[in-house]
Amino acid sequence: QRAAMSSPAAETAGAAEKSMKVVLLAVDSSPHCKRAFDMYLKQVRQPTDVLLLVHAVEPPSQPVALSVSDNFLKRHTELMEEQLAEAERLKQRWKDACHQLGIKKFSFVNVSGEPGEAIVQAAEEHEADLVVMGSRGLGTLRRTFLGSVSDYVLHHAYRPVLICPPSKREATE
Repeated sequence: QRAAMSSPAAETAGAAEKSMKVVLLAVDSSPHCKRAFDMYLKQVRQPTDVLLLVHAVEPPSQPVALSVSDNFLKRHTELMEEQLAEAERLKQRWKDACHQLGIKKFSFVNVSGEPGEAIVQAAEEHEADLVVMGSRGLGTLRRTFLGSVSDYVLHHAYRPVLICPPSKREATE
């Protein structure tokens, strides 16, 4: 029987490819996101990581009525334009942060839709090896009424999820 032979270069390339992981970081402009990013940098980051920064843009709600006023359409358009402008500012801020920290392998993606669903979908589409996100630290009652993006992602993403909680002080403020 003949054993399969491979070159040392092929073995090294294969090992590097295996050690490379795609880390999806859910981003917005909150301090919770910054906390998650800091935890990723200190506790998880590897030099071979590819960092995928994902920002979920939730479209403004629309009435179910069959006809809407011109004022409503105008205001809806203005809200969409404001959200897109904020997404562009956020993209630049995160790109600058990555460049300052020497993170070379990263990309930024805006996704549209309900944030939890959009993050889960992006994790699937980009085959993320890990999802990292912050949590506001809502209590059970508030989480029931307000919903929790991190709770949704944790229960619907079929991949590891790292949720970075706030400190006790932050959670009670």
